[in-house]
Amino acid sequence: MAVKTSPFTGWRLSGKDAEAFVRQIDESRPNVRAQEALSRGRALCKQMAEKGYSSVNPKKETMFKKAYCCVKRLISK
Repeated sequence: MAVKTSPFTGWRLSGKDAEAFVRQIDESRPNVRAQEALSRGRALCKQMAEKGYSSVNPKKETMFKKAYCCVKRLISK
């Protein structure tokens, strides 16, 4: 295995890492969470284009509930 990098050339894989990389590219399946995040992001972009802003309610949006609870806990201390 070898990974060669430089500021001017990028990177090169060889050996098992190169084979694993090619296999990952050829046989990869779409990630369900990534697809959900993409659809939410597209909806926010559409809202931004229409209104000029977008808003998110952390209490209602499931993806923000955990972060909202953590921030709320930190603020209350």
